[in-house]
Formats: sequence, structure tokens, C-alpha cells
Amino acid sequence: MLCPSATDEYLVSEVLAGNKVACDLLIVRHQSAVVRLAASFTSDWGSADAISRESFINTFNRLRSCANDASFYTLLCGVTLNAAIAHIKSRGIHNNTVTMRDHNICDAISDDEVHESLLDNTVNKSTMRRVHEILDKLPIDFKAIFLLNEIGNLNYTEIAHIFGVPESTIRSGIFLSRQALIKGLKGYI
Repeated sequence: MLCPSATDEYLVSEVLAGNKVACDLLIVRHQSAVVRLAASFTSDWGSADAISRESFINTFNRLRSCANDASFYTLLCGVTLNAAIAHIKSRGIHNNTVTMRDHNICDAISDDEVHESLLDNTVNKSTMRRVHEILDKLPIDFKAIFLLNEIGNLNYTEIAHIFGVPESTIRSGIFLSRQALIKGLKGYI
């Protein structure tokens, strides 16, 4: 019998051996984080749920070929990011920026959730909306690496692995994203 506190690595080995309970445990463990990452990227909670389901399916399908490349969660975040980008492009946004069409993500976040990461050091939902407006103006890769770090809680090395670039590139992208936030929030809070 599997223990819910088993490591991701152990659960992945069980999934590869055909254990469906291990699969369910990984989904339960990571689903809220994946939905939140997708929603932060797409600004659409409804699509985020569908992206989450697609991401888990695609990640489980890739496990055999990627089993030793990265942690399950890093792989899952990379797959989620790709699904979110595909969703954005399917909405007809083909340039290097994303325009937030609505603020569903901000409205769906409770004031208690607003204090979980650097993004959430904001005072209220209005400020959170402004943060998302600023992020939506960033080049899509900068937004992606910033959200993987802040929402996905991935470190620079894990993000570099997803993008296949040096860690210094990720550090620079996150630094520039934070600078854009600081500049965009000056005088606002």
C-alpha cells in the first residue's frame, strides 16, 4: 500500500510500474499548484483546469522518456507552461506579449491567498490586478520564468532545465521581470 507522504520519485517509479494509485497521489499532490500556475499565466481559471488535466496526461505520457531528466514537478511545470502558451496562442495572441482581457484570476483569489509569494506581497486585489497587468506586458518568456519561480516555486536551475538555457539567462530574466514590476508599481502602492 502506498503512503501519501511517499516521495515524488518513488511515486513516479510506481507509476512506471503501472500503479494507478501512485498516479492519483501525484495528481492530488500537485493539482492545485498546476492550476494556479496555469491560471496565473492565462488569466483564466476555467482554462486553467483544462490545462491542468492536459498537463498531467502529457506528463504521465512522457515519464518513460524523461524519467531521469528532472523531477516530476519540474517536468509537470514545463508541460503546463507549454500548454498555457498553446492556449494563449489559440486565443489569437501571436505577438510576444499577452494582454489580460479580464481579471478573473484576481477576482477568484481571496485576500488570504494574496500573501503567499513575492507576487503576493501586495496589499489588495486592486494591486494584484496591477501586478498582472504589468506581467502581461512582459515578453512571454520573461512572464513564464517569473511565474515558474514565483507561483511554481521552481528554482533557477529547474527553470533553466525547462528552457534549456544557462541558469544565468534565467537569473537575468527574473531580474528584469522584477525591475518591470518595481517600475510599474512605483506610485501605485
